[in-house]
Amino acid sequence: MNGVITAKTAFALVLISVLTAFGLGSAVTPLANTWFRHPNSLFLSFLSILIGQGCMIVPVLFFLARKKLSLADTLRIRPIPWSTAGAVLLLSVGVVIWMDELDRLIAILLPLPDYLADLNESLTIDSLASALLIGTALLLLAPLGEELLFRGFLQQTLERTWPDLTRAVLITALFFAFIHLNPYWMIQIYLLAVLLGYLAWRANSIWPSFLLHLVNNALALLFTNLDESTLEGPYLWRGHVSPLWLGGATLLAVAGYRWFHQTLEEVSP
Repeated sequence: MNGVITAKTAFALVLISVLTAFGLGSAVTPLANTWFRHPNSLFLSFLSILIGQGCMIVPVLFFLARKKLSLADTLRIRPIPWSTAGAVLLLSVGVVIWMDELDRLIAILLPLPDYLADLNESLTIDSLASALLIGTALLLLAPLGEELLFRGFLQQTLERTWPDLTRAVLITALFFAFIHLNPYWMIQIYLLAVLLGYLAWRANSIWPSFLLHLVNNALALLFTNLDESTLEGPYLWRGHVSPLWLGGATLLAVAGYRWFHQTLEEVSP
C-alpha cells in the first residue's frame, strides 16, 4: 500500500469524497422542486443528509476497486473482541458527556448563530419516517462512512507514509474538523477526532472509533430532541452538566480506557 497510495493521493481522494457528498446532498432539494409541485422541505432535508452520507465513501471504494486493493486492509476493517467493544462504549459515554459540557462552556464565549440553531431544529424527529431517515443517516451512515474515510483510509495512509504517527493522527483530526465547516464546534470536533484516531490506531481497526462516533451522534440527536427544561435537574445544573454526571462520566471514561487497553493486551500475540 505504501508504494501505491501516497499522502497527496489520499488527501485528494478524501477531498473528492467530501465534495461528492456535499454535491449529491445539495442536489436533492432543487431536483425535488423540479419534479414535484409541493415537496416536503423537512423530508428533503433528511433525504439530503441520507444521500450525502451514504455516498461519501464511494469515490474511495471506486479507486480501491480500480487498484485491486484489499478493502479490509486499506480501510482498516478488522474485527475486534466483544470485550473491546464494551470497553469503548463505556469510554464513549464518559467522553461524550464531557464533550457536552465543553460545548456549553465554549458557547458562552462563542454563542451559536441562528443558522446553527435552525440546523439543530431540522434534526427534530416528529414521525416514524423522519426517525428512520435521520437515524440511518446519523447513527449508521455518518459514523461508518466518516470512519472508513478518515481513520480507515486517510489516517492509515499517513501512518504508513509519514514517519511520525502523532502527526498522522493530528493532521487527520484537523482535516476532519475542517470539512465540517463549523468554526463554532471546531475545538470539540478536533478533540474528539484525535481520540477517534487514537482508538483506530491502537486497535488497528475502525470499529472502536465507529462506536465512539456512534455514541456521540446518538447523544447529540437525543439532546436535540429533548427540551432543555426537561434536562434541568436530572442532567443539567444551572445550564451546565451536573457535577454528579461529570464525576460519573470521569469514572466511566477512565474505566473504559483501562479496560480497552487490557482487552487489546489479551489478544496480542
